[in-house]
Amino acid sequence: MELKVGDLYKNRTLAYLVPALAYYGEDFKERFSTVFKLAFGIFDYLLEESHLQGQKNLYILLDREFQKTQYLNFMKWVKNQEFYVTDYPFDNQETGRLQMLVIAFPTPLEDAYDSFIQGKYSEMYFKKEIEDLFSESWKAETRGVLTRTTGARHHFVLKVKEKWDTDLTPSGFKKEKYEYDFPPLKTEEIFNQEPLGV
Repeated sequence: MELKVGDLYKNRTLAYLVPALAYYGEDFKERFSTVFKLAFGIFDYLLEESHLQGQKNLYILLDREFQKTQYLNFMKWVKNQEFYVTDYPFDNQETGRLQMLVIAFPTPLEDAYDSFIQGKYSEMYFKKEIEDLFSESWKAETRGVLTRTTGARHHFVLKVKEKWDTDLTPSGFKKEKYEYDFPPLKTEEIFNQEPLGV
């Protein structure tokens, strides 16, 4: 992950898992919108061999200093919620500004988390869940991958052609066999997998 203060890091965790947090309701969504998020991930290698390894959690890197009052209010509230797991300073507690918040992925949607890890995006959610969790304003590309639209297939074929310089065409792509996005990479979805650019 290459992180930069002031920018939201865009990865597949953000695209496919974060919308599931809408399951926690409007109050959570409103409060969560008041804090500045720098990145989302599925683990932090600093916690390897801890009791958190293997749990289905989302790791959310927050900026403690941006809109500090809203941040403090949100943290006070979230620590009393059943889905709160832990939080810890991500950089120097005295001079830094980054705080990692760990919350449990919604239990009723845990199969989506497992499918995400395997890169099986089209198996993550039922149609009704996509309608409920992924608002119309959510990226059409993400919704297209989840529902396997023709547009998503064409877009993915273009990405494959660009990445590997192939002459693949949409008609030559076995749509029944493959997902319409690349699988998640550890270096993009897990904190401290490699040096950070903060």
